[in-house]
Amino acid sequence: MSTPEQFHQEVLQLKDVIIDRVMVMRLSNAALVIIRERTLKGQFLEGSSPDAGEYSTKPFAMPYAAVATNSLKRELRRNTETGVLFRQGNKQLWIVVKGGYKKYRELAGKDTSKATLTWTGRMMRNLGILNADDSSAILGMKDADTKQLALYHNVMGAGKSKKKRVFMGLTEAEKIRLAKFAGEEFLSRINVK
Repeated sequence: MSTPEQFHQEVLQLKDVIIDRVMVMRLSNAALVIIRERTLKGQFLEGSSPDAGEYSTKPFAMPYAAVATNSLKRELRRNTETGVLFRQGNKQLWIVVKGGYKKYRELAGKDTSKATLTWTGRMMRNLGILNADDSSAILGMKDADTKQLALYHNVMGAGKSKKKRVFMGLTEAEKIRLAKFAGEEFLSRINVK
């Protein structure tokens, strides 16, 4: 049996077993998985627009040169029910996609059943651990382009309608899930079964 002083020292040493950089990294990676899984299900956090899980069907204009692929350009150009070409005053060619972003994705062969914030998957792949130490971690986008996209979706709202799809963060249920994971990790570290 330990003396009170020995017990106090053991408790202080236990902190180093409970929380260290490895534990923080494991919890951070688990949080990343939760955020990615939720977003791929088309589910977003509080503060999102009411119809955040759906893609827009409102017509929108975009520079023709910015259309994602040549086959998509051909499809939009060929069918006047889906796209209409026009020239801007400076002679730049633009296209109006009549069925909105939902139709644009559909023509590209992408899923339109729910908004998943993925075209190529780049934004979710670039969501990562920016900084971590023995007691905390910062999660975010690893490059400027995806950081800007995330800012549009989380804070400013994307598109003409400024639709917010807040995905950065955790719900209370997700925090509880992480806490359970942390508890399991802790128990495995001190060999309690």
